[in-house]
Amino acid sequence: MITGRNGPILFILTLMIASAIVTGCTPPKALSAKGTPIDLTINGSSLMKPVVKSLVQGFNLRYPSVKIAVDGVGSDTGSQYCSDGSIDIATISRELKMGEQRIFTVYKLARDGVAVIVHPSQTINGLRSEQVRDIYTGKITDWSSLGGHGGKIHVMATEIGDSALNNSARLDTPQSLILRGEALTEQAIECVADNWTAYENVRFKVGEDPAAIGLIPFGTLRNYVKALNINDVPPIALNVKSGNYPYVIPLYMVTRGPAGGLARDFIEYCLSKEGQQRVLSEGFLSIE
Repeated sequence: MITGRNGPILFILTLMIASAIVTGCTPPKALSAKGTPIDLTINGSSLMKPVVKSLVQGFNLRYPSVKIAVDGVGSDTGSQYCSDGSIDIATISRELKMGEQRIFTVYKLARDGVAVIVHPSQTINGLRSEQVRDIYTGKITDWSSLGGHGGKIHVMATEIGDSALNNSARLDTPQSLILRGEALTEQAIECVADNWTAYENVRFKVGEDPAAIGLIPFGTLRNYVKALNINDVPPIALNVKSGNYPYVIPLYMVTRGPAGGLARDFIEYCLSKEGQQRVLSEGFLSIE
């Protein structure tokens, strides 16, 4: 107990020091490039980055003062960041691993199908999934062996070299979903993202080249390329929802434990009717 004439002053100083210590133990908010505080941080799947940014725009129409940072460093890295508390929400575009299932609360945002595309002039209308993988690993190199127009197959890829090999086991991008840990053919042509996304570049290159093949999300399909049937199953949303189409990527948001506060509010918006309309407008399949 503090006694004497200066007792009340010492008591107040003690409370102020204790308060400062507690405040100092609270992690500061992340800062944007402009130095302004960030209220919510979201990171993970590069495939999900565009749709998450669209959802943030919609959320900000309701809450314009909320600052949300979105990035897409990959599902595995986003998972690690969320696990160690560096971010609030991780976005993951693959099935969750056992360890992740134990520590994360999972919110299913959407699904996405992966289309195998060729030039419209290509006579082939479908492939087996084994044939697609053999093309991307370099075991099949000529269209004539598949009954198509003769000539060397031009494999369009979003990643090549070490990057493709390192990421092929992640199963969180169209290319890695096909490769499943195997090495991409050395003959693949990289479609880098300039003013377009990498998938738009793949689509553009395939639309120009009768010998090309590419992999893109359903949402980026356009009528100047042809999407192939896989295992005799047409690449349409109905077949993705039924589970008959083989190339499907689930899109999840996860938090460490049940989401609370602003993270909960944002996820609830994403799963709302308005949020799911934005998911659809970005070309993904809603959870409904």
